[in-house]
Amino acid sequence: MRRSSRAALAARLAVTAAAVLLCGCPGAGNNLPPAEGGPNVRTVAINGRVVDFETCLSAGGCKGAENLRVALFYDPTIVSDKTRPDGAFTLKNVPSGVRAYLLVSDASGSTQFLSTLQAAPITTEGKDVFGLELYALQRGGGLYDALVAEASLNVESRGIYIGQVVSLESGTMKAFQGATAGAVPYAPVRFVRDNPRFSPGEKALFDTNRSVTGVFGQFVIASDGAPRDYGVAADSKDYTFTPVLAPLGSGYVTIGVHRAERKTSGPLPVDSGGGTQDSTVDGGP
Repeated sequence: MRRSSRAALAARLAVTAAAVLLCGCPGAGNNLPPAEGGPNVRTVAINGRVVDFETCLSAGGCKGAENLRVALFYDPTIVSDKTRPDGAFTLKNVPSGVRAYLLVSDASGSTQFLSTLQAAPITTEGKDVFGLELYALQRGGGLYDALVAEASLNVESRGIYIGQVVSLESGTMKAFQGATAGAVPYAPVRFVRDNPRFSPGEKALFDTNRSVTGVFGQFVIASDGAPRDYGVAADSKDYTFTPVLAPLGSGYVTIGVHRAERKTSGPLPVDSGGGTQDSTVDGGP
């Protein structure tokens, strides 16, 4: 990793550790009447859909995931009905004026999907939220299976964060290649090389000495499993990325999307093949 990249990443992590970022944006709607709890207690509904995270890397785009539930991470009694075939859900009775982390869990009894926490919290502001897209990660046949096999990462005992680094080019979201990543408190980082769901038999992870994202734009952070908030940031020569502060812990996977903002003007750098330059490729969520 270049010295300048390490310094920039350290600065991003310092900022991330001090503040919670990535607030969601409520959609249009009317101010809601007071709820039953009293004249100053208001609630909103969060509307959106849950998608299979790994399908977002395919040509067909994100595929809805059914028979899942969405709940408040810190109050699982506030929970949606099962998602419909297109992944649509409505989460009612969410307190207004608060930051809420959302947890997706499998309601089918098959445990096809891991419990998946969204790293970006939603801030409610007195209006219903519309158009939200949440991610769920399948337990078998893809990246999680590879994490277990190649890195001995098990969601039952470790906290697992999967980061997706993306940029917006000509109106299209693309995976970003060549970004560094790190966490506060410190936790080891591995970078994703491939996905067995698309390339059976191929290794999913780069070797431990890899220091930047590959063509999938993904990285994995593994904590010791104790529940706590981690600041996660990414950086590159020409781009800075949205950092997050999100819970990691055993029993669920946390997924975060880090969107790029260009530091300087000029043409997009081209990767020479060694994984040390900045570039973007098709395939982001």
